[in-house]
Amino acid sequence: MTAPSRRVRIGYVLKMFPRFSETFVLNEILELERQGLDVEIFSILPPSEGRFHPRLSKLQARIRYLPTPGYPEFWKILRKSRAMLEKHKKGYGRALWHALTSPTETGLKNVMRASLIAETSLDLRLNHLHAHFADTPAQVTMYASMMTGIPYSVTAHAKDIYHQDADWGLLRDIALNSAFLVTVSEANRDYLRRKLPPTVRDKIVRLYNGINLEVFLPAMGKRKGNVVLSVGRLVEKKGFRYLIESIGLLRRQGLKVDCRIIGDGEDHDALRSLVSKLNLARSVRLLGGMPQDRVLKQMQEATVFVLPAVIADDGNRDSLPTVLLEAMATGLPVISTDVAGIPEILDRGECGLLVTQKDPDALAGAIAAAIRDEKLRRRLARLGRDKVRRTFDIRRNVRRLRLLLSASARRAAAGRALGKRKVS
Repeated sequence: MTAPSRRVRIGYVLKMFPRFSETFVLNEILELERQGLDVEIFSILPPSEGRFHPRLSKLQARIRYLPTPGYPEFWKILRKSRAMLEKHKKGYGRALWHALTSPTETGLKNVMRASLIAETSLDLRLNHLHAHFADTPAQVTMYASMMTGIPYSVTAHAKDIYHQDADWGLLRDIALNSAFLVTVSEANRDYLRRKLPPTVRDKIVRLYNGINLEVFLPAMGKRKGNVVLSVGRLVEKKGFRYLIESIGLLRRQGLKVDCRIIGDGEDHDALRSLVSKLNLARSVRLLGGMPQDRVLKQMQEATVFVLPAVIADDGNRDSLPTVLLEAMATGLPVISTDVAGIPEILDRGECGLLVTQKDPDALAGAIAAAIRDEKLRRRLARLGRDKVRRTFDIRRNVRRLRLLLSASARRAAAGRALGKRKVS
């Protein structure tokens, strides 16, 4: 840890924190803290899931939940912040004008949220703001930056850029005003470079999510036979219906497997109905959501891990699914599809089996090959663990983020100091 990094104070702006399905955010903040940064968290919405990962107790950062004021309260907020408003009226004007001319329905509400973050950020002397997801959190962060002059950055993931309703006018403005724009795969970076103006291309940084290799360790004991494991939210882009269909094909071929699907979501009832329709109640179990320690135990017991990701009808997709990295880190051979950044994780099929999305026949063939060939499983397990160690170690990847955040904070501080000298 370096001394300058200890002086850097970062504000994280998130739509909801903590969120059970977004452990990558929690792990990133914990690692930034371990590396010496002070972090303050602004959560636009309160948590609604009622389940939290045990590692949340290690968090040092304070979490501030923003109220959701109605429009009548807007002027009360501004009157309360009159001194700051006078000092930063040009920035407030920019944010308000952008919101009024923006087609998004939540523009003014996001100005209100930003004004609360702005005042607190100045009180806490934050040096930089960072948002996860290039939609509402990024818009709020951009407005807070306009109001205060504190630089900001954004991590873009998947739904925020691939969904058919993504607002590319807003995304353009977010990118133009940012210090830098992080995204989690080369596929994402290429996509953003095509969609955004050439002037922001050099700002786009590919920075993989990382995992803690001291937590996700290979199994010590013997794995259970023919256990096919999958983990994820039960939503269309995870492609679980194709996994269930592939298990039906394997059963008709005489190969018995124990398929376990961990996760909750809106497609639960539809998937349960599909299991019943295909008479797979003895072969496929929907186990619901589990905390990370229990997921890890399942990974250390399973024979093969399958993530049958697809591009959903609305364009949404998995960009760089952390759960694949976790499975590989535990020495579990993995099978997945040719969607977004997944081929990057699997080295185009070198350290995991890669099949075409939405193809239960291909998926069944890959599962059968992995289950029947112990030598193949051992090779994939070794190569997968090595790939995670080389490319997805959270300490190494977050160190790069820390350096980006610290450099932005230093540039802003130098700019302010220069401005004061010119005034004097």
